[in-house]
This record gives sequence, structure tokens and C-alpha cells, in this order.
Amino acid sequence: MGGAVFTSGNVPPLKVAEYNIFLDPEAAEIVFSSGIKITLVATDATQYVPVTESFKKKIADKKPTTPQGQLIQKIIIANSKDFKYFYDPLAAAVLLEKRIVSSVKKVEIKTILSGLKRGLTLGIPTKKGNVSLITFLNSKLFYNMIEKTLN
Repeated sequence: MGGAVFTSGNVPPLKVAEYNIFLDPEAAEIVFSSGIKITLVATDATQYVPVTESFKKKIADKKPTTPQGQLIQKIIIANSKDFKYFYDPLAAAVLLEKRIVSSVKKVEIKTILSGLKRGLTLGIPTKKGNVSLITFLNSKLFYNMIEKTLN
């Protein structure tokens, strides 16, 4: 989970960088340029899974029976301005359920290491890119997965 390739980031004031990459763009650049195959869950994908008030209400009506379900419910319900999208939960869900991913774009990622655009991730489309950037996903399946964890 990291990067804002073809979408806005979430680090103020410019919002060009995503938080995880902004914290250590040097490490991100090492990983992205390593040549290993990467499936990248960036803000490009998270825009399809917002934390909506209607979803929070739906979650509030659940009665989780496990400690994990109760914790997840509390985090989602208590969220007011901490996060607008399911960032890390989406990354975990992609690992657990490959069918969530509907579309990817092969890219090479370059990371800006300093200055006002520190942490900006530039996506260069290429057939030989080692990064599969998730560009579209099955949000209904994702929300269903979250709901199932609460039952």
C-alpha cells in the first residue's frame, strides 16, 4: 500500500504524495527499482472504496461476536476524519481475495526524493514494467468481505 500514481496524494498541503511513500521515498525507490514483481495498491485503487456514512451505519447495526470483529467495527464507526478511504484494509483484502482486482496497468514507478514534491510517485506506462498498478476493483466484493468479518 503506497503511492498516488495517477491520483491525488493525501499529504497536505500539496497532496501530491501518499503518506507511506512520503515518510521514506528512498526506501520506496529502492523497492520500485528492484525489478521484483509488485502489485501496487495506491490511492488510485482506494478511491473505489470510500468510508461512507451509509456504510458506517450499516456496520454500526452489526453485532460482531469475535474480538477482531468488535475492534474492526469500533475503528470504522469511530472514524471521523482519520481516513476517507480503506487504504490498508484494501491492501490486505487484495492479498486474501484476488477477485477484488478488476484491472491493472503495467508501470515503472519513479519516486521524487526531495523538495516540495517529496514522495510523489510517477507512473510511466510500459509493457515491461515490474509494477502492476491496480486501476479498478470490485468494491462490492471488498465491502462484503468487511461485513463478513463482523458476523
